[in-house]
Amino acid sequence: MQKNLIQSNWFKKFALGIFFTLAIILLACFVYKGFFSRYLQDDYCYGSTIKAQGFFKGVIYPYFHSTEYNGNRYSLTLFAGLTEILFGTRLQSLFALFAILTWLGSLTFLIYEIFAKHKKGFFSLVSFLIASILIIFTCYLAPDLYQSLYWRNSSLTYLTPLIFNLFLLCWIFHQSKKTIILWPIYLITFVISVIAAGFSEVGTVWQITIWCMILIAYNLYLKNKSIIVVNNRLLFTVLAGEIVGTVLLIISPINSSQLLGSSVEIATFPVLIKKSFRFGFDFLNYSLTGKWLPFFVLFLFGGFFAQFSSNGRYSITEWAKYTLVIVLCMYLISVACMMPSVLIRTAYPDPRALLIPHFMLIISVFVIGVLTGRLISLNGLIHSITFSNLVISVLFLALALYSVRMIPMIASGISALQERALAWDQRQAYIYQEKSAGEMNITVPAFDSIAGINELHLEKDHWVNICAAHYYGVNSISAVENFNGTKPYFK
Repeated sequence: MQKNLIQSNWFKKFALGIFFTLAIILLACFVYKGFFSRYLQDDYCYGSTIKAQGFFKGVIYPYFHSTEYNGNRYSLTLFAGLTEILFGTRLQSLFALFAILTWLGSLTFLIYEIFAKHKKGFFSLVSFLIASILIIFTCYLAPDLYQSLYWRNSSLTYLTPLIFNLFLLCWIFHQSKKTIILWPIYLITFVISVIAAGFSEVGTVWQITIWCMILIAYNLYLKNKSIIVVNNRLLFTVLAGEIVGTVLLIISPINSSQLLGSSVEIATFPVLIKKSFRFGFDFLNYSLTGKWLPFFVLFLFGGFFAQFSSNGRYSITEWAKYTLVIVLCMYLISVACMMPSVLIRTAYPDPRALLIPHFMLIISVFVIGVLTGRLISLNGLIHSITFSNLVISVLFLALALYSVRMIPMIASGISALQERALAWDQRQAYIYQEKSAGEMNITVPAFDSIAGINELHLEKDHWVNICAAHYYGVNSISAVENFNGTKPYFK
């Protein structure tokens, strides 16, 4: 009797081995590019504050006094200070590696906890592969990958809250298995939530939206009253921390000066609602129609990995219900992420601020693929084992080939980044050399901007130049094109 291909151990091991190898290669490409990231724009400003005032005062000072950056984002200031102390310019090249490892680790453990909690029969390797696929496609399709991953300040602003909340979800899943939770657990949960809320306004609104959805889902899905009580206490603790964090962002004394900026245009309530809902739809529409093929491949990945589970049967009605809930939640999340930008500028958010809803969209498409895969594999829509094996084989081959195709696309541009990093290192060495020689007004080579991020300018009084001068401990820095024969551009 012919056996279903997906049920054979040799095929499972072969398929998982191929995808594991490809996932490692693709992740390595993203990490390798990060080795050539260097300080840009706000990085100098955060670093100069820490250098001038020390770690503790340098973290607290921007919350109460006006600086070149948004000091009300207390967690961003804290972690910018920590990364300055731990990494600095010497180890900045390792920042992307650290970010990807913590992102991958927290997401892998979260997926593993979900599968273990619902006894779906998944194992650690599949959890790692699913987490890798979600991160790879998030980076591959990111609206502005360089600013989201390789520029330290922007990555801390939008990627770090994602990582914190993934960890927080793992923490909640783990603690919810206990019948009695001691008060230190609630305190730790509260503190982590307050920290997670302090990186950016977009991140804070998203977190409150997500945790409210999780609270509703828990109370609708769970039947055991004792478990519901424990989960509700933990979830209300998280929400309390998020609300406290939101209040801390709002009451910062520097907000009044920030709101006087030329780009600030406070929206009325009708405009806030109208534009947020419109921009939320636009984001989903632009993302899915503009890059339909990779999103379709992501959907197929979800359907393929669904075949590794032998549990859980879905009728068409259940599939439609779950899919509708996911689509509705994704839209509301997108609307919520639009609100801070609409409120302050009545404008569509910058591409880097879309990383958070973009990551949620990646997860949503993958999960809908999983639901569809369970519907097809378990409800007899494919009756012939021969035809089923053919479909699985073709799907596996197509997904593997597409993954191979992604490698050169992700690795493109590495040589230009290498040249730029080398020129940046030489420029910093020259600054220290001139400073050691007693020169306090230094002229350096100018570089073209990268990913729309401000570089050092010709004008000494430009804010980036001022921050860089303070960072290096000199009076002024001026950047001149072709100085010492250094090209301003890198191809």
